Amino acid sequence: MPQNGILRGAKVEVYAAAVLLSIIAVVGVYDFWAGFSNRSVATISEVVYRWSQLWPIIPLLVGLVLGHLFWPTRGGATPPGPSP
Repeated sequence: MPQNGILRGAKVEVYAAAVLLSIIAVVGVYDFWAGFSNRSVATISEVVYRWSQLWPIIPLLVGLVLGHLFWPTRGGATPPGPSP
């Protein structure tokens, strides 16, 4: 239940996972549709490739963000779930 208007604990993880999976599903459905339809619609990979040729800073920024998200912390990654 919200405390002081802020969601806490496992509910936030469930909401974040639902939002992330929804975005991935929408992007996947669009990319599938764009790739297999007979229309001249660019797939996401075509757009990203074109943009990275025009603006080389984009792959650098994507690499920084992914490195920030997935690089292990100094003390080691904490396992998901409640702490003991």
